Amino acid sequence: IMVVVRVVLLVYMAGVGSVFIVTTYSFPDLLMNAVALAFVFELPVFLFALLVDKHDKELMESMAPIVFQSTLPLCGRFFQTITSTYFIGLVLFPLVCIGLVQWDLHVNILPTTEALECLCFQRGPRCVTNTYFQRSWWDEHWENVSWILDGNATRN
Repeated sequence: IMVVVRVVLLVYMAGVGSVFIVTTYSFPDLLMNAVALAFVFELPVFLFALLVDKHDKELMESMAPIVFQSTLPLCGRFFQTITSTYFIGLVLFPLVCIGLVQWDLHVNILPTTEALECLCFQRGPRCVTNTYFQRSWWDEHWENVSWILDGNATRN
């Protein structure tokens, strides 16, 4: 049961941590967030080193490892390659990171940039504010609300 809980937590932390890192916009914040994420992942190791007695650590190291029959097809070079830590670290993890960056770009960054460009510069492929809110509209708007800026509580 503990193995399942740890695997679920690891997968969850990897997903949330990757999104956390991807949505950081400045390099100092990116560095600090990466260090914080590494600390969170290493926290169980630190706690084990600090809280478990030396005798218990030696006892755990002297135990024989559990042998189990894997359900993965380990015969053949292809299956050995895709299940190796080198493949996971050098190919799979970068591909997942690139996918997360692309997802964040298309779901968060590009729509926000398009909305800000429409709002600030009144241009863009789907911007309709430039047809409704031209200079004459803004002049009339500020003329009508100028009484608020003067500090009068009631309109003349």
